[in-house]
Amino acid sequence: AGDVLVVAAPEQSSLTTGGPGRAYVFESDGVGWKQTAVLHPHDFGGSGEPAYGVSVATDGNTIAIGSPADTQGVQVKGAVYV
Repeated sequence: AGDVLVVAAPEQSSLTTGGPGRAYVFESDGVGWKQTAVLHPHDFGGSGEPAYGVSVATDGNTIAIGSPADTQGVQVKGAVYV
């Protein structure tokens, strides 16, 4: 009902840019916004940039994060993290 905001940061890592990407979740308390979570791809192997966070969507309590350059083996197949 408009009280959750997801901000995508493709290529963001914990220290700098050039990483796999992150998504930051904020929740409103009616007065302001507070960061409540930092989401990142759990299976990132450290090579390449999967573009995690290029797209985000929410529906109720569900957050979907697109990663179009995610790889499976040597093939780029893309992924959606829910």
